[in-house]
Amino acid sequence: MNSIVKTVIFFVVLFVGSAVVFGILPSILGSGDLAKGYKHPVDGTDHLLAMIAVGLLSVQMIPGSGNRISVWLVPLCFVVVLGIGGAIGLAGISLDWAVNVPFSWLFSLLGIEAAPVEVVILMSMVVLGLVIMSQARLPLWVGLLAVAFFAIYHGHAHGQEMGNKGALGYFTGFMLASAVIHVLGVVIGEMGSLFQNPRQARALAGAVLTGAGGFIMLQAFGWV
Repeated sequence: MNSIVKTVIFFVVLFVGSAVVFGILPSILGSGDLAKGYKHPVDGTDHLLAMIAVGLLSVQMIPGSGNRISVWLVPLCFVVVLGIGGAIGLAGISLDWAVNVPFSWLFSLLGIEAAPVEVVILMSMVVLGLVIMSQARLPLWVGLLAVAFFAIYHGHAHGQEMGNKGALGYFTGFMLASAVIHVLGVVIGEMGSLFQNPRQARALAGAVLTGAGGFIMLQAFGWV
């Protein structure tokens, strides 16, 4: 199979996957609490990029032995901890202290006024993007700890956004969206195998994520 055909297959699969995530599922879900919960991570570029990165990372972490446990365990970890973070946010419990205690001096130095939860969410895009760009094969426990740390803050933001929406429907919606976006990230990562140098192809995807995430972060901090 030549490179042109492989590239066409990659973009066709990417188009179909994107159509499902951004078009078909939202239209099926309608406009209720379930749909509102689904749309929050899908419409938020920071959430979207971070979860695609988690899917990519799970493929990157497949060891040379071929054990594929990371492909389902890493996204599953993110979704489970996301739900926990959502419950904490809904209960009105702040997680700011976990960021402020070690980093408040840095925020002051750099003039960052964004909420600590938002800072972690923004950083997740860049950190995960850099790891993917490096193509480093993290030990499974390191990858799980990293995605769990970011997931609890992503979930906290979803919980805070819930307001007076139905908790069960909204929770189900944002967790469904997260799972579907992870699948899209895994598919993108797996499709890298179509190319002559899969790791290089995935590193390029990591560079795109890092660049996009970095730009969004700079905008949020008012630096651009």
